[in-house]
Amino acid sequence: MFDANISDAQNIFFLDENVGFALSYYIDGSYKKGKLYRTEDGGKTFEKVDLSNIQDESITDEDCSIRLMGIPYEENGALFMKFIYSKNQIYRGYVLCKSSDKGITWSINKVIPEDTIQNKS
Repeated sequence: MFDANISDAQNIFFLDENVGFALSYYIDGSYKKGKLYRTEDGGKTFEKVDLSNIQDESITDEDCSIRLMGIPYEENGALFMKFIYSKNQIYRGYVLCKSSDKGITWSINKVIPEDTIQNKS
């Protein structure tokens, strides 16, 4: 059902009785990373969602990366999901990704740099 190196699934979310998602975290070196899985059969089987094609011209150089930070949420008929954005392994903010096909494909909707995020503490 999940990759052999994934110990557990967390944050399970269903759009309806069939389509849903599970987020599984793992440690890669000193980073906690996540993989997103999708089901179309009510959770009997899950397939890993390919997120490698998510790109934006402001974060495409080789020193930039994005890491999954939350589960999808639905708003106005589309799905959205946040990713941590880093450059040279330093946190820079996050990107908000959007899917219009129930989570099969994703694209960057908005890049939100760290200096525009208000601290709510």
